[in-house]
Amino acid sequence: MKNIAIHINDSNIIVADNTKIIGNEPGYALLDHDKVITGLDAYRKKSFSSHLIFNTYWENLSLDKDSSLERLGSVSSFAEIAYMQLNNICRKYINSGESVILIPPTSYDSHKLGLLLGIANECKINIVGMVNPALMISRELYKENQLFYLDIGLNHFSISSVIDSYLKRDVIESKSIQALGTDDLEKAWCNRIAEIFILKTRFDPLHSANSEFDLQKALPNWLKLLDEDDYLELELPHGGQKLSIEIHRDQLLNAASNFYSSITDLLNSFFMKSSKKKQIFISSSLSSVPGLYRLLENIDDIFINTGNFGYEALSSLHFFEQGLFDFSDNDVKLLNMIDFNKKIKLKG
Repeated sequence: MKNIAIHINDSNIIVADNTKIIGNEPGYALLDHDKVITGLDAYRKKSFSSHLIFNTYWENLSLDKDSSLERLGSVSSFAEIAYMQLNNICRKYINSGESVILIPPTSYDSHKLGLLLGIANECKINIVGMVNPALMISRELYKENQLFYLDIGLNHFSISSVIDSYLKRDVIESKSIQALGTDDLEKAWCNRIAEIFILKTRFDPLHSANSEFDLQKALPNWLKLLDEDDYLELELPHGGQKLSIEIHRDQLLNAASNFYSSITDLLNSFFMKSSKKKQIFISSSLSSVPGLYRLLENIDDIFINTGNFGYEALSSLHFFEQGLFDFSDNDVKLLNMIDFNKKIKLKG
């Protein structure tokens, strides 16, 4: 029977088995009376039904009643929406008897971890343990370096400080900044692109739900191209024809200048605490943000590491199969430390 890992990051909720990524969807939900749609289907409808869309329920996981939810239907708390999405994911990708490792956001406190575990148990899946994603940064040990795991969700950016000592890896500290997530970046970039389209063509892509959807659908590919070329031609359909503009990378990235400057300030505040060499590990979700690698390259005395998309989930399964996770406690708790010495003992 396969082992499964579920990485709960609301910008990319990733499901992996022992060899590959088998599922990936964002933390979006559309609430319309008794109908609740989650994941990609909800995200695709956000231009047409923005007043029915929610995307902060994983970030603000709670059983507290929310009046904005109750007005829209039978759902009354963010925890209920999270359950619906996780249950849908489990029904799609998990078979009876499979063991599941949960990888929660680094920002979760003990209360939210307890809620997440309760939601997972309601989904009737076999949870063997929870692990901090910052532990999954590498299968190598960096004893002489200070390690930092950078991550992003829909509504926050986070940094975790990690240290390797002898044959152990510990997560020392984590900190998050709210309102600096992928949803905020998408809004800033869409607004800037719309401004330039209006100036050059008098066409406002945000004027109608259909054209806004076209813009949002095209944006991810444009962002990928931004790290390859200084100038980019953007094209959108309008009135039976194609309208295009040329945009410089800086024009778009400057729309999110607050994001990049806040990251720099946060990194510097952490770097001042240690004189060791710095190893930066970019999360799966953060790897798609343009301009980040170039920003980090301008910081002295750091080494930047990127992994394949979904490496946190895949590494957790690899470590689990190597016997590196101590899930012997009957109470499922978040694992914030790996003892690599166990691997040596298992080989003996």
